Order: sequence, then structure tokens, then C-alpha cells
Amino acid sequence: MGPQHRHMVHPGAGPSVLLLGLALLSLGASQPSGSLPAQHSADPEFQEYHFEQLLDHFNFESFGNKTFRQRFLVSDKFWRQPEGPIFFYTGNEGDVWGFANNSGFLVELAQQQEALLVFAEHRYYGKSLPFGARSTQRGYLQLLTVEQALADFAVLLQALQRDLGAQDSPVIAFGGSYGGMLSAYMRMKYPHLVAGALAASAPVIAVTGLGDSYQFFRDVTADFYGQSPRCAQGVRDAFQQIRDLFLQGAYDQISQEFGTCQSLLGPGDLTQLFMFARNAFTVLAMMDYPYPTDFLAHLPANPVKVGCDRLLSEAQRITGLRALAGLVYNASGTEHCYDIYQLYHSCADPTGCGTGSDAQAWDYQQQRDRHVPRPPIYRGAPPAVLPGHMGRVAPAPLAAGQLWAWRSQGRQQHHLFQW
Repeated sequence: MGPQHRHMVHPGAGPSVLLLGLALLSLGASQPSGSLPAQHSADPEFQEYHFEQLLDHFNFESFGNKTFRQRFLVSDKFWRQPEGPIFFYTGNEGDVWGFANNSGFLVELAQQQEALLVFAEHRYYGKSLPFGARSTQRGYLQLLTVEQALADFAVLLQALQRDLGAQDSPVIAFGGSYGGMLSAYMRMKYPHLVAGALAASAPVIAVTGLGDSYQFFRDVTADFYGQSPRCAQGVRDAFQQIRDLFLQGAYDQISQEFGTCQSLLGPGDLTQLFMFARNAFTVLAMMDYPYPTDFLAHLPANPVKVGCDRLLSEAQRITGLRALAGLVYNASGTEHCYDIYQLYHSCADPTGCGTGSDAQAWDYQQQRDRHVPRPPIYRGAPPAVLPGHMGRVAPAPLAAGQLWAWRSQGRQQHHLFQW
């Protein structure tokens, strides 16, 4: 099954607002889908292809030889064919163009190393939908697993190597956040195919229960504290003031100062408001680049600094929190109020799933695969950023014991720049 060539496609819309626990591969200036991938990188001139991928790699009786069209992108602009390395991006929870257009570091590295660039889209995301528009409906999600996704990547990679006569080219897997976990798992599960992996911001150890489930939000808080201790304290004060006003029954005052479109009517609305605000902090921290970006939101350079400046410039802390959140939710400056239920959908990922079919698929994965229970959303005096947990489980054969063994044994790995 060779790749099925398709004409080059540049989707007009960027990716859904997804939680990507910060893909460090995005070191070039982010651009909307369809534009140049990085400010300081050469245009890799990606071509879009589709591959007839098996629906089920592990149970022939379920779907037999039925396939779906898996989308992937290829750039051979820098490749020293056929011995040059292959850089294989293990796509995660979103449209593959969004990742390709925000991975400037990978493009620069491919140019330096004369590598073939491949960005593979994850099943159930973007346009790689096993059951079309029904893919995220009840009864059609059973094939959305880490194991199936890894098998997709392995089959696609082998087909590409065969068709391109590149069976001897070393392959390095790349990915960020969940995609980084997949790149690490590729190295573990398919070491005969993948010589090495760069797993950026990948909580491989944490999601097996060996890490601290609060660490992600501690890091977010540390980002704001590092910018300004006054900023971190201002956030704490704002959350505390909202809570105090709520306990006093001053619901309308909260709505007026924070700018919600509807008044808070009960504890559920208060939790939604806190989650809405917290999501703004996670996005700002993850996208805290020294250049403007449109990856998860339309943000200026150094958005944490800009957000803190907004917060501290207001006389009232709740109003300042509103101004900070506006960096994420009101970049255009045209919104007069926040519809906290429309702009933020609470889901199994405590830092948000976004909207649309990609968000539905990610919510399902989080509910199915979350290994460590989330800490309580709120208890006692609120910290700068409310605690939570982002967790994903390793594939079944990669349980905590095996991952710990890999970490402890110090196994010999291929050096990234030695082929």
C-alpha cells in the first residue's frame, strides 16, 4: 500500500484551540495554516498526501481489510536522497497542518541535516477520520487508541521507506506534548524502525503515576511568578475576591467586574468561571514565545509579560483578571462580555479540549486513557493558577514498571546528530 498522491492543500482555518502542553518544537514564529511555517525557516514546501490505512491493526475479525484515508505531509526539499535521515512527526490531537506550520525548529534542523520531513496526522483528528463525520459519535470511537495510532505511524513509515528506496535511512521521531509521548513510544515499541526520538514537553513518566499530578500547574504558576511576583499575587487576590463576593451573594458585581455575559447563579457557574480563567493562564504560559503567534490563539510576543502588565495596570484585581483573560478570549477587542460556557468547554482534560470534532475526540481519549485521578479543582484559598492534572496513559505494554526500567537502566541511544 503506497501513499496515494493528492494535490497540495492549504486549509484556510487554523487548528482548534487544543491543549498541547507546550510543544517545544515550535521555536519558529507560528503562522496560520497554509502560510510559511516559521519566520526564520525556509519554506519546506510541504505536499499533502493520503495513505490507505488499516482501520484495525490488531483484530481482523472486526473490520477485515477495511481502510481509511490517513493524511500526511512530506517535504523532500532538503533531503539528501536516499541516505539522508527521515524526521517523522508523530501527529497529535489536531489538524496536521497546524503542527507542520508551527514547528520551525524541525524545519531548520531538517535543512541542516539534509533530512526528509514527514508529518503524519493522528487518526480521528483533522481529516484522518476512520468513519467520516460519524467518527466521534457513540459507537465509532473504539479504534481511537494509542496502540492503533502507533501502528498507523509504523505502517505508514515502512511504506514510505519502501516506496522511496530509503529502507536504510535512519528515522528520528519528533513530537510535542501528547505527540512527544507518541514519539517516545515509537522508539520503545518499534525500535527496529525508529533510531531515536525527541519528545518535547512529553509527560511520559508523570502519566504512569510516577510523577506529580500538580506539576503542570505549578509550572504555569512559576511562569507568571517568574515574570513578576506582584503579578502572581494579583492573580491570587483576584480569585480570592471573586470567591468572597460569591459567598456574599454579590453575583451581579462579579459579572460586572469580570465581564461575563450572564450572571453567576450557583456554585457550578463559579467553577466554570474559575476554569475559564485558568484556561487563559495555561494558553499564555504554553505560548510564551518571544514572538507573536497564532497557534492556539492570536497572541503578542511575550504574552505572560503582556498579561501581567494588563492585570497590574487595573486598579481592581478582578477587572485586571478580565483584561488578562482578554488576551486569549478577546484578541480582537470587539467582545463586550465573556460567554464563559461558549468560549470554554469543560472536559476530561482540565486544561481544556477546544471545540469541534477534534475536541470531542480528545475528550474521549482523556476519559478513556487518563491514568491518575485529577486533583480537586478548588479547595481552600486559590493559588495563582488553580490546580489540576493533565494525564494520559501509556500503551498497555508500556506500564509504569517498564518505563521506570527504561529511565533507570540508562540504555544506549543514538545521538541525534550522528547517523
